[in-house]
Amino acid sequence: MRAAKERGGRRLVLAALAAVALLVAGGGIAWGADSIGTAPATNQFDKPVYNMAAGENPVLTNDTIGTSHDVTSFERGPDGAPLFRSATIGTGKTAVVRGTQYLPPGDYHFLCSVHGSGMDAMLHVGPGAAVPRPRISLTILSSAIDRVRNSGKLRVKVVAAASNAENVTLAATVAGVTIARARGLDVAAGSARNATLTLTARGKHLLQGRNRALVTVKGTVEFGKPDTTRRPLG
Repeated sequence: MRAAKERGGRRLVLAALAAVALLVAGGGIAWGADSIGTAPATNQFDKPVYNMAAGENPVLTNDTIGTSHDVTSFERGPDGAPLFRSATIGTGKTAVVRGTQYLPPGDYHFLCSVHGSGMDAMLHVGPGAAVPRPRISLTILSSAIDRVRNSGKLRVKVVAAASNAENVTLAATVAGVTIARARGLDVAAGSARNATLTLTARGKHLLQGRNRALVTVKGTVEFGKPDTTRRPLG
């Protein structure tokens, strides 16, 4: 009986050591992101500094009675929006802080956009494995202006590199006038998606009677860098 217990104890120790070795091999021991909380009776976060490992997403919990809060980074990301942010939530609700998974180690100042800089704190990002930022590349597939005009459709290929590209928005312009849009496209990392942009009434009117037009398509992706491409239609 004693020998069996000793063997069981050794197995537990070896399993624990193996788990630690796997964490270290994967880029460092995971901290486990702190939960970002709010004070029950005041419009303040419940700590001045919150910790997370690179690659993680903290969760905001609103414990303040009778008011809404969010997490909004002071800094702007490559998409022009806050570097990381959460939804605005009411009392007793929770929300994931999105965008933090792309942050390298460092300190990042954030606030509640509902209550301004008087309700702020710091996010400390430690060692870990940050997720690569989304990157998209665009190619205009349509080439014949009469086909685009008659069908009312402009086709664009979107390729996502490095990470999943979520909530991609495409806007097509001619001579600075927006002729077509597409919103809410998701493209998996390493894959491509052909998007169809429907011409607006103004876009159809602008292309009417033209033999040629230079189309510019700009694409934006949440937390990633925009991309722009051009192609003449003829």
